[in-house]
Amino acid sequence: MSLYPYSIKNYNPNDFEEFVEFCKEINSFGQEENDLTSSILEKKLRRPHYSPSQDLFLAKLNKKIVGFLNMTPELRIGRIILSGFVHPGHRRLGLAKEMLGCVLKRASDVKAKVVHVCLSEGNIAAKVLVRKWEFTPVRCFLKLEINLSEVIKETTSLLSVEIGQFKPGEETQLTSIQNKCFTGTWGFCPNTVEEIRYYLDLTESRLKDVISTRSRKDKSIIGYCWTIMIGKNLKDFSKKKGRIHMFGIDPDYRGKGLGKILLLSGLHYLRKKGAGVVELIVDKENAVANYLYSSLGFKTMSSSFWYEKKL
Repeated sequence: MSLYPYSIKNYNPNDFEEFVEFCKEINSFGQEENDLTSSILEKKLRRPHYSPSQDLFLAKLNKKIVGFLNMTPELRIGRIILSGFVHPGHRRLGLAKEMLGCVLKRASDVKAKVVHVCLSEGNIAAKVLVRKWEFTPVRCFLKLEINLSEVIKETTSLLSVEIGQFKPGEETQLTSIQNKCFTGTWGFCPNTVEEIRYYLDLTESRLKDVISTRSRKDKSIIGYCWTIMIGKNLKDFSKKKGRIHMFGIDPDYRGKGLGKILLLSGLHYLRKKGAGVVELIVDKENAVANYLYSSLGFKTMSSSFWYEKKL
């Protein structure tokens, strides 16, 4: 099928300003973060192990961007993650299908073993498309929220640990505890120190925004709660919220109540920074984590599904 007068192109640095405007327009459809800026988008295009000129495909009409499909390589675990959007006024014309074909060819070229895409529960059109390309649903994740006015300050403490914050220069320690907590869990790609520094910069967070649990005996880090403020650039203060980006306890120290203490510390830290609501994403199959979040008052707001295609 001919796409004329549309065309599919690889991203070019000259597309940046127009791509920024298109991504900002996506905000009106609820597909992007509210505080998206040119600076943040530029950082996204500079992430490690990623080449926008090869991994980002644009759909254009008369040189105007009307859609995109992006692939994020995580080749250490042999996978590609997809994300994208086609403007509602230009759907059902085969643009997504054509871009997906380009991405799958690129994924094959870099010898990826699997392609994953995360779709919201209500994105029926995208679900139909990926199923046609033999993607199958493999995992469900839940978006949870809690109103911080309902969080009660608990006084529980453990003499064997201390709660603090990561210190400047401790990116290596943060990388180590994150990988120790999550390596082997579904979909997790172990991080490098370079990537941890990148994500700190991308989320405009600092090491002090990552709450830590340390052993009093040897000061080793045995858990962390990475907090982020969303909407810092918004004028409407009421729209600012917090996010638990990553949260985990060293497997050797689980089952001792540390997770609850650490998470509460993260929530109170975000409240001090002005957040009224805090959100997080959790694997529906993670029964232990879901029980903890529910016990503190987190409520399920929406769900999303990961689809997989093996190459």
